[in-house]
Amino acid sequence: MNLTEIYQPSNIYVPGLPGPHVPERTPDIRNLYTDREVAHLPFLDPGHPRRKDWAGRATSADRLIRYLTLHKKDAGILEIGCGNGWLSRRLSTVPGSRVVGLDRDLGELRQAARVFRRQPNLKFIFGDFYSTVLQDLSFDVIIMAATVHCFPSVPRVIRDALTYLRPHGELHLLDSAVRRRALSDLPHRLLYDPQRLLNRLLQPQNRHPWICIPAAPLPAGAA
Repeated sequence: MNLTEIYQPSNIYVPGLPGPHVPERTPDIRNLYTDREVAHLPFLDPGHPRRKDWAGRATSADRLIRYLTLHKKDAGILEIGCGNGWLSRRLSTVPGSRVVGLDRDLGELRQAARVFRRQPNLKFIFGDFYSTVLQDLSFDVIIMAATVHCFPSVPRVIRDALTYLRPHGELHLLDSAVRRRALSDLPHRLLYDPQRLLNRLLQPQNRHPWICIPAAPLPAGAA
């Protein structure tokens, strides 16, 4: 598979399915939010029972978008575990970006594709990270937001994600509790430290670090 296959007339790619359309099925009863709510995430109406859960994610998303806009314009971006696509849609506002959201929940992906169908630089792939769905693809930036802790081995999934990065690419981990020992032998930068006194005072809702891990350097003499 290549990016040309993904950027087809439909904005959702389901491996092995002929044509650009995803078959309809019964309503997606697992979806936690209405289409209108997804379109406005991470902001929810006052009084919504999950509104407080999103306060920290709104701030972390804003920081990430500012960083990428400054440092990673014209980037191919992959979000692993994109769910209903709200962050992938935010990532598509980075100038020149081409964004792919990957998730194994077809119900949430169908909602994402429906809600964000007018974003021409945003596509979704249905599949598991440990399948062959990403075979032969590479990206400038990979995002794992509130996702990395869902994998059985955090060190393993980090190392496996790094294999999909292009030279000078970056893997960003945010909105997840990541133990520093999982990164002990990987070069990384802490772009947001929730333990700093000022951050604890000013942003108590942001309890998780923002970690940037660069792609492995090219071997000496490589182009």
